[in-house]
Amino acid sequence: MFQKLFLYHLCAAALSILFASFAAAEPLVQLEPIVEVNDDLRADALISGNWLVGVHTRADRADDVPRLYSHVSSEWAGKAVCVRVIGENGRYNALYPYQMPNSWEGGLVEFIYPTQHPDFVSNIDDSNSGVAVHEGDCDSISQTFVPVLWNALDSPKANADGQVELVLNINAGRADSVFGAATSGDVTIEMTCDPTTARGVGFNYQCVFAVPRELSATLDVSIERLRFGRAAPPRTATIKLFPPADP
Repeated sequence: MFQKLFLYHLCAAALSILFASFAAAEPLVQLEPIVEVNDDLRADALISGNWLVGVHTRADRADDVPRLYSHVSSEWAGKAVCVRVIGENGRYNALYPYQMPNSWEGGLVEFIYPTQHPDFVSNIDDSNSGVAVHEGDCDSISQTFVPVLWNALDSPKANADGQVELVLNINAGRADSVFGAATSGDVTIEMTCDPTTARGVGFNYQCVFAVPRELSATLDVSIERLRFGRAAPPRTATIKLFPPADP
């Protein structure tokens, strides 16, 4: 059983948010896919083989879409990066491979997203599709992700407490309930994961939780699924957060 929530109270001076002002301080780097990509909008559904199909942070919608941003750590310099996208109903699927420069020092990236279905892609968001950016090529099974800003501006928005919300879209199979926790150091955030309205085959649960500014740059996420009262082995992932803004 997960520990109870340990969240530090934020003072007024700490209302500057995680993820915030780096966009103005760093150059925007644009990356093209390293191969020609054909995204697929099918008449029938394709069940996702992945359990974590979306790692989003919320921001105001951009006017020029489709658009995909993320902050990529310097630890990924020279490495392959994969962008996976799946619609909740399983009809839309895409895999986009990218390559980080060897000289990469960390910062904001725009992943150029060519698509054969611009009208469809321009209208998807974290409520109806999962977008996941993970370390490694698109044939690998990676457990290390960075949050994405999808069809949104390059700066996440804060809630009333100056915190940013992360949204995890989960393919939980036939689970009756899903819950989890995100830990960073000695701080644990318990997550309540709710079934999606459509209960789609692409993903069927969504976990939404706020990230306090004082957390370190990495979250370790553990998700548990219950069916008929029996727990399946937990699923785990690492999320590399955007760097905190200056206070």
